[in-house]
Amino acid sequence: MIDVKKLQMEIMANDSKTKKIHLTVKPDSIKMPKYQSKAAPVVCPRSAEDVYALGISLQKYISSVYVELAERNKGRKNPYTNMVLKQLVIKRKLEEISRENLNGLLTYFYNNGGPIIEPPVSEQLAAEIQPSVNSIVSRFLTQANLLINQAVEGDLLAGDLDAAIDNQVIGMYTAMGRLFQHDNMQKAFEQLIEVRGI
Repeated sequence: MIDVKKLQMEIMANDSKTKKIHLTVKPDSIKMPKYQSKAAPVVCPRSAEDVYALGISLQKYISSVYVELAERNKGRKNPYTNMVLKQLVIKRKLEEISRENLNGLLTYFYNNGGPIIEPPVSEQLAAEIQPSVNSIVSRFLTQANLLINQAVEGDLLAGDLDAAIDNQVIGMYTAMGRLFQHDNMQKAFEQLIEVRGI
């Protein structure tokens, strides 16, 4: 972010017809955000298993952010440590739900003579939905970065950060769930939202 007040603008007239604006930026006038996430592309989920994998990946991301914040606050009473533990509990619950879903698929597979189980979302439909998924994830990461930077700056308490991140995650899952018509996938997104309440 550039502090506009510290920018020095010079207008140089080359001739009577053209005016060029030359910006000189002093090195100390550039303020970089203290935290910036490493955004990874998210593949459009094609099945409930993919939805659970997305939830588990998101929990790893949130946990890693809270670990970084906990490390920045060493030596003080550290509320981020409890937030990391909460994320690990959520991740374990999601892994448990994912295993239950996989066991259900295996049971169906064996009970029905080993049919090929196609994902409910075709590759073509996934490709059509991908831009919407990217947009939803990008919005989440933008908001998360803003919140995290507020916490780093001391403008947002740890508990408020946790609640705000939870709201952003729920909003992301809700928006993604609306993209899919298949009951199992909608149920998977609903389960991701329920688990956030732990």
